[in-house]
Amino acid sequence: MGDQLLAELEATSGVYFLSPFYNPETPGNSILVKVGMAQKSLNEVSNKYFGGLNKRLDSYLLCYPQGFYLYAVLQTKQNQAYPLEKFFHQYFTSKNYKSVFNHSKKKKYNLT
Repeated sequence: MGDQLLAELEATSGVYFLSPFYNPETPGNSILVKVGMAQKSLNEVSNKYFGGLNKRLDSYLLCYPQGFYLYAVLQTKQNQAYPLEKFFHQYFTSKNYKSVFNHSKKKKYNLT
């Protein structure tokens, strides 16, 4: 993950789509996609926003130390991140994409 991209996502809220695999490398021509969201936080002492997408995406390097592929990032207002993430989970479910497993109450989809 590039430092420039993370810097641009500082103190932003939104939804992301990522995977440890690049599509052609994924078994069975499917894509394992994690749909998640992040919201910026307010530092009440300085009254400035911090964290959000940059902090959340950076944390995935613990799960995927070799890196990951970021398919999309949709920046939103803070209060729109969760409803948008929920929309995509419902959309994938309605299209019969299979949830591979749950983690932290969120799903990963095998898009085939």
